[in-house]
Amino acid sequence: MSPLTKTLTALALSAFTLLLNPLAVPEAHAEASCPIGIAHRGRVTSTQPENSIPAFNNAWKYMAWSETDIQFSRASSSNPNGVPVIMHDATVNRTTNGSGNVSGLWSTQFTALKLKGPNGNVLNVHPPTLYQVLSAAKSAGKYVLLETKSRITAAQAREITKRIVDSGMLSRVRAQSFDATDLSRIKAAESRLSAGLTLLTDAEPAQSAWPYVAPRAADMTQPATKQLQAKGVKMTPWTVNDSTAWPTLKSWRVDGIVTDAVWTYADWRSKNC
Repeated sequence: MSPLTKTLTALALSAFTLLLNPLAVPEAHAEASCPIGIAHRGRVTSTQPENSIPAFNNAWKYMAWSETDIQFSRASSSNPNGVPVIMHDATVNRTTNGSGNVSGLWSTQFTALKLKGPNGNVLNVHPPTLYQVLSAAKSAGKYVLLETKSRITAAQAREITKRIVDSGMLSRVRAQSFDATDLSRIKAAESRLSAGLTLLTDAEPAQSAWPYVAPRAADMTQPATKQLQAKGVKMTPWTVNDSTAWPTLKSWRVDGIVTDAVWTYADWRSKNC
């Protein structure tokens, strides 16, 4: 193979990688790029509650990625590990017309609940399962950042990855957690996850199994950011709603920004990138 052919092949492979995972910005081009926007629990409005299918579908009009949260329903004879469902809190009290722990509800009871809007009004929108969100993302051709909220067992990690595979989303999902053990279990359950794993701290990853870190933006410093980036670690800080912080993070060459300000960030990014 000639040097020119090798170069063209390498460029083609790099472009294909970016199509599969828009957060995988090559280090050589990161400085000239803008951080990818990641919609925090979808785009929440008065009629689109957090972590709902309508909120995700609306967010995906403006951003390629949405972030969401996994809990597990009550175990049953048909689902001995529980069913992975979408909810930020351990209870359904704040966000639905129900009460109690997510882990105390059968999956059918969970999905029968109605979600509340940001003002507390009950809407005719039901909390989804993980599979439903992944299927919606697949239909939209978009990406999902999955965060485990409660610590998961190895069997529950397999329940999560099974739904990722069954929905055809292997190349479009990245998992994140505050707990490195959760990430290790997810990686062990499905080594083919191509979009990576994220440790939700600003500490150096213990191993290359999770090449991303996602620190709270307010805790970040430029020297610490540069130190991690020099080791090939990608940065996706959360949750950055203050538009005055976006230019700074862009200058620090972070790879993604998790935000509630979905439309505003998308508009800023279109004008500054």
